[in-house]
Amino acid sequence: MTDTTIAWILICTFISNSAYALVAPFLPLEFADKGISSHYVGLIFAIYSVAVVICSPCVGMTVSKTGTTNLISTGVAIMGLSFICFGFIGGMESQTQILSLGFTLRFIQGCSSAFVQTTCYSIACNDFPEQKEMIVGWVEAMTGVGLIVGPIVGSALYSFFGYANTFFIYGSFLVFLALIIKCNFPEKKENEERLAEIKTLLLEGYSERDT
Repeated sequence: MTDTTIAWILICTFISNSAYALVAPFLPLEFADKGISSHYVGLIFAIYSVAVVICSPCVGMTVSKTGTTNLISTGVAIMGLSFICFGFIGGMESQTQILSLGFTLRFIQGCSSAFVQTTCYSIACNDFPEQKEMIVGWVEAMTGVGLIVGPIVGSALYSFFGYANTFFIYGSFLVFLALIIKCNFPEKKENEERLAEIKTLLLEGYSERDT
């Protein structure tokens, strides 16, 4: 169970950061074709991080109540849906509509990233206190790997499938992944129950030995 949990938080961290960087190679080009200045493109990238800054403390306060599986699966699902919606921007001509939807969806993506990343760090620090330095290091490493792989995947999808289909494909993948996470991500409560069962068995064993 421990190894499974670590693997899942690394995968989720990787996916979250690759999603952030996925649009970097082609979004400025697409927006330039629609007459939108690079200044606004920079702000669209920046608002993602603004959302992370705003949402992360709120997520941190609700992890114990909401549950790690619920937060991560919800975050990945919302990110996927916002990616799918982002694909419809390609058919818009109004700069006002493009920018309004672009800012809104990137902000939502940032919030969903906060759901995933904050929860993963919480698991790394709280569920593995004796290994937290090592696991946090791996989480940071997967953050970098995601930022490297994201633009590569984005460029490949854009080259083969075009603007809209890139978002539809990746967004659908994220929604499907959210379902897998919901069904398979090990909840902390399950770990605690198993530990309690083991302790009970040990105590019973000692009691029988003493009698």
